[in-house]
Amino acid sequence: MRAAIRRRGAGTGRSSLEPGRRRMSAATLVGRRLGGFTVERELGRGGMGVVVLARQESLDRPAVLKRIHVELARDAELEARFEREAIAAARLHHPNVVSVYDRFQHRGAQYIATEYVDGIDLSRVLESEFRLPWRITATIALEIARGLEAIHAEGTLHRDIKPQNLLIGRHGEVKITDFGLALDASGSALTRPGIAIGTPPYMPPEQLRGERVDPRADLFAFGCVLYEMLTGHPPFERP
Repeated sequence: MRAAIRRRGAGTGRSSLEPGRRRMSAATLVGRRLGGFTVERELGRGGMGVVVLARQESLDRPAVLKRIHVELARDAELEARFEREAIAAARLHHPNVVSVYDRFQHRGAQYIATEYVDGIDLSRVLESEFRLPWRITATIALEIARGLEAIHAEGTLHRDIKPQNLLIGRHGEVKITDFGLALDASGSALTRPGIAIGTPPYMPPEQLRGERVDPRADLFAFGCVLYEMLTGHPPFERP
């Protein structure tokens, strides 16, 4: 697994963004000072926003900045979802959960600063290795379970557990990231009734139907990830 990390490149704190989607030049952010952070390079982009590697000047440490696209920041629901991610993740302090450092605005854009993980996400490991030996799978599973236990203990759900949101560090440590879909376990969520939010191959039936979910939804997704690590594909997709 470490060989896969070395082959595919290192350095991520991002979620499953699509590097190929360009709405503006990376040069518009690289070198800028944003809320006490200096942007060093772009990590990825997607429909929701851009993710960059930066350095926190006050503590001289690397950090990952996630920014909502300016046009999307005008959407009150998306802005609230972005804020919810920061608040939910900031409550958590656990070695298997990516830490949140700060949340701020800069020229009308919303940013979250999080821990930088020197490694790659599990989906890229699986692309390289296809399936993992059961001992490695068990080791990764234990760390995911510990992270989920901490998330649920804070009264929070993740709702989008999948390989792209599981970061593997250079030393084999596993960290859960991307709380963009997080909500309180009480069920308070900024979603419209009957609309499913998440990643279908890892979602339980009630989440697919847009119904209220509880921690068991994360456990269902966790089980789907375990299945994929052992077989090379999610349980409800043909190989």
